[in-house]
Amino acid sequence: MAGEGEVVRGNKKVVLRGYVTGSPKESDMEVVTSSTVRLTVPEGSTAVILKNLYLSCDPYMRLRMTKHDEKNPNFVPDLVPGEVITGYGVSKVVDSGHPDYKPGNLVWGSGIGWEEYSVITNPQGLLKINHPEVPLSYYTGLLGTPGLTAYVGFYEVSSPKKGEYVFVSAASGAVGQLVGQFAKLLGCYVVGSAGSDEKVNLLKSKFGFDDAFNYKKEQDLNAALKRCFPEGIDIYFENVGGAMLDAVLLNMRAHGRIAVCGMISQYNLQKHEGVRNLMLTIQKRIRIEGFAVLDYISSYGKFEQMVLQYLKEGKITYVEDVAEGLENGPAALVGLFAGRNVGKQLVVVAREIAVCGMISQYNLQKHEGVRNLMLTIQKRIRIEGFAVLDYGSSFGKFEQMVLQYLKEGKITYVEDVAEGLENGPAALVGLFAGRNVGKQLVVVARE
Repeated sequence: MAGEGEVVRGNKKVVLRGYVTGSPKESDMEVVTSSTVRLTVPEGSTAVILKNLYLSCDPYMRLRMTKHDEKNPNFVPDLVPGEVITGYGVSKVVDSGHPDYKPGNLVWGSGIGWEEYSVITNPQGLLKINHPEVPLSYYTGLLGTPGLTAYVGFYEVSSPKKGEYVFVSAASGAVGQLVGQFAKLLGCYVVGSAGSDEKVNLLKSKFGFDDAFNYKKEQDLNAALKRCFPEGIDIYFENVGGAMLDAVLLNMRAHGRIAVCGMISQYNLQKHEGVRNLMLTIQKRIRIEGFAVLDYISSYGKFEQMVLQYLKEGKITYVEDVAEGLENGPAALVGLFAGRNVGKQLVVVAREIAVCGMISQYNLQKHEGVRNLMLTIQKRIRIEGFAVLDYGSSFGKFEQMVLQYLKEGKITYVEDVAEGLENGPAALVGLFAGRNVGKQLVVVARE
């Protein structure tokens, strides 16, 4: 409960050392290990204290590392030198004075610090995680803002139709890999560009793109696009900007649409490159529309429902690039702008282990020692035992879900049946010798 107890913990964090000019470097950030945090909310406060599990590395964070003013505004607040870096992440509520959040709730959202624990005074940017059965890291990407960005940029901004020709730049990234899969599910012809042969292979073999090319190996982007789209492009999902956008404009079809999600090639430039072929928007009646995912939060429920269904049906897949530990966060973020990531880049702050049982120890008078517990510090692992008796209130929700899965044939269950009470002792003893195959039970009577 809020205000009860007074627990103080060390709180490792990553801070911005100063505003960045040009390409970001690891030295622009600093890992601070001397900070502490109180894990109880003061009486009367509506703050929420979070234990951070996963942090999202996103291109827009580079924009926040530069000082902006009224003449050159930014669509998101600038970071402050000397203070912790903030962004999107996945966390667990440790303590709360807010009526909407209770200790143990899993949440994702914005304003989460690059630190082990965050105190959120205004939790408006947080959303509860209602589907903990999927990997929690997905809420930094597939089920987070990158996923929603792909959804609104493709379905709502681009207004796609079956059979159209779709091009996606930075196609193996957190957003692009989903745009391509959404387009294929709709029945479009899809081509992606990426910065390595490994990524090109991923686009074609794992994500189902019809074709892909390594833009770093193409001397003429216009020729590369004509090769892939001899009949032109209907939809361009823009993540790059610069020379790629100029080449795309030459290859757009009449009434084509360009959804501008990002322009990562321009983020580190003090003077942005000019786009020379904008006159073609008149000749070809092309619509270019920039969008910000924050304007579409109301679409999240519809998006989440669709993606969860696709996941259950095995129709989409998602690739993550995982950096372990806060100390590796700066390198992961910098690597994003050098194209070192393959898939969605995220940072693991802490992993959680659910301890259901330890059958190997039940028959020992002296339990075996666990030798590798030091790794819980290095890898920020949380080990938590639980007893099912504490969760009786969840039975209704559990039963409804499992019955539905059974009806749909999505799960199966194996039983090992001993007939008659007289065989009960042997069945129980066999459990500890590993003789059972599946759930061991004893039939007393059949009806």
